[in-house]
Amino acid sequence: MLNQIPLAILACLRSYRCGTEMKFGKRISNITEINTDLSGIKEITSKFGDIKYMKEEQALVLHEIINKYDLVDLLELGFFQGKSSIYMGAIMKARGKGHLTTIDLEVARTKSPSILQLIEQTGYKDLITPIFAHRSYTWELAQMIKKSRKPIFDFCYLDGGHTFDVTALGVSLLSILMKPGGILILDDLNWSIAKSPHCKEHPEQAEIYSADEQSAMGVRMVWEEVLPKFGFKQIKEIKEFSWGLAQKL
Repeated sequence: MLNQIPLAILACLRSYRCGTEMKFGKRISNITEINTDLSGIKEITSKFGDIKYMKEEQALVLHEIINKYDLVDLLELGFFQGKSSIYMGAIMKARGKGHLTTIDLEVARTKSPSILQLIEQTGYKDLITPIFAHRSYTWELAQMIKKSRKPIFDFCYLDGGHTFDVTALGVSLLSILMKPGGILILDDLNWSIAKSPHCKEHPEQAEIYSADEQSAMGVRMVWEEVLPKFGFKQIKEIKEFSWGLAQKL
C-alpha cells in the first residue's frame, strides 16, 4: 500500500529512513519492518480532515517512525481537539499493540468536536487515555515521576507550550520518563510568540515577555542548546513539518 503515498511524502519517508537507519556508518539495531496498513489513517483523513491540526502527511511519517522503532508506550503533549491522537490510535490499531497517553488543558473539553468525541467516534477508547491538566502538562509529568520508579514511555510527540521555559522543563522531565532508545519529536521548531496568530489576537498574553523573548524561537533553542544536555541525541530535522527528531540515550 506504500504506492498510495503521494510522491512528495514518499520522498520525505525515504529521506527519514536514510537519516535514521545509518548513524556514524552503523545501522541502528532497534529498527524493524514497517506495517504497511494505512487504511485507518486514510479513514481519519476522510472523516475528520478539516479538523486542526495534524495533516495526513505528518501522520504517515508518524506511522513510519512508530513502526520502525516498534514504539508501544506513547505520550503526546498537546492534543487540541485530538486529531493527532486518533491518527496515532489508527496506527496502534493496525499494529495490534500500543497505548497513547495524551495531555492538554481543561479548556480542550470545550472544543467541538473534542478529543472525547473523536475517541468515541473512532472506537479508540482502549487505545487512548486523555488527561486534562489544570494549568500545564509539566505538572502532570511531575505526578507521573512521583508514581513511577522507572521510565514509562518510548515515544513522545511534544506539541504544547512552545515557549522556551515550558519546553525546556518538559524536556527535562521527559529525560526521566522516557526509556533509553525512545523517540522524541519536538514540533514547531520555528514558532515564536511574535509570529503566533494566537498571541496577535491576544496581545495582552505576550506583554509579560520581553521583546527578545517574544522574537526568540523557544522550541528551537531547546532543540539546539538544551536537548543534548538531558541525554538526547538529535537524529534529524524534518523541515517540511518543523519537526526535530531525537532519541533518548
